[in-house]
Amino acid sequence: MRKRWKLLVVLAAVVLVGALLASGLRGGTTYYFTVDEALAREATKPGQRFRIAGKVVPGSIDWQPNQFRLAFSVEDEGGQVPVVYQGARPDNFTDGGDVVVEGRFQGAAFQAETLLVQCPSKYEPAPEGHPTSAGTEAGERP
Repeated sequence: MRKRWKLLVVLAAVVLVGALLASGLRGGTTYYFTVDEALAREATKPGQRFRIAGKVVPGSIDWQPNQFRLAFSVEDEGGQVPVVYQGARPDNFTDGGDVVVEGRFQGAAFQAETLLVQCPSKYEPAPEGHPTSAGTEAGERP
């Protein structure tokens, strides 16, 4: 009888942990959408939270440092979406840079709660004579 009771307790604990994991993963999953997918999704299911990945449209950045308000547009092959982000401007946020914004549409603009700037995938060598370039000894200053 004791073995059966222990087995039931262990089984119930496993089921409970599995249910908690499943509900946590389901609620925390946010997919990336292209601009056209995001616009289509907003048309069919308005007000949902999701992510949009794209490039910052050159010349669209409007940074208001006194209000910590950053407005810009994100684009890809599917079009453009105006984005408004309330918060500090990331240091590496530039025209044409790859970004991921997470939030929801409010009217025609996407209200971003999170702004992620993707790092460039390629690194270029330091210019000749730069302290980190080949030929400069460690600790030596140019």
